[in-house]
Amino acid sequence: MLVNAAVARSTQSFPPAVGRGLPAGDMAPLDRLGTLVDVARDATLFYEGDLADHLYRVVSGAIRLCKVLPDGRRQLAAFFLPGDLVGLDLGSSHSFAAEAITDSVVLKLPRQRVETLVGENPRLGRALLSLAVERLVAAQSQMVLLGRKNATERLASFLLGLIERTGQAASDRPTLTLTMTRADIADYLGLTIETVSRTFARLKQLNAIALPHPQRVVVRDRELLEELAEEAD
Repeated sequence: MLVNAAVARSTQSFPPAVGRGLPAGDMAPLDRLGTLVDVARDATLFYEGDLADHLYRVVSGAIRLCKVLPDGRRQLAAFFLPGDLVGLDLGSSHSFAAEAITDSVVLKLPRQRVETLVGENPRLGRALLSLAVERLVAAQSQMVLLGRKNATERLASFLLGLIERTGQAASDRPTLTLTMTRADIADYLGLTIETVSRTFARLKQLNAIALPHPQRVVVRDRELLEELAEEAD
């Protein structure tokens, strides 16, 4: 991983955290602690079991949190988009690995300095606690999604979540650029790649979405997508 000097000059233009519990104003003190680092596509930011001595804020690109199961299967636990904070583990080591989905830039933050800053800045401490609670709620929702929902419900719920996270909740026709692959989505939703592809096709046939490009989704009928996220086959 190499620091990109050209990007380093743009530290004042970081995107705000979208729906992740940390407004841009709360992130400003953290931004001043960090070092910008390039992470190439599919490169590992940290491995499962590594010492959790840094946090990372995504500046551009996207990061996936993953675990390889004993039988070789991969489970993705989360996707981190620009503005999101990665590596907020409660323990001293990381319980998952983090990998770049695309060429990405992250702000590397020394955990010890962050903890010192939290002690000096109660507002930041409250914001990080709020983020930790939000992550817990998200993990619980993911358990319900994997345990109770069918393929259509899972994919519809996933797309609706991306709409919220990309700040398009009020848009009549949200457009999503998917940085993650079909394989990533499958491993996140507990499905096969073939099932994910078929489900995208089904949503398109129902006119809930349009797919002008495999990585671009235009939501045509938000209400229908919401109904599909909740209805059983």
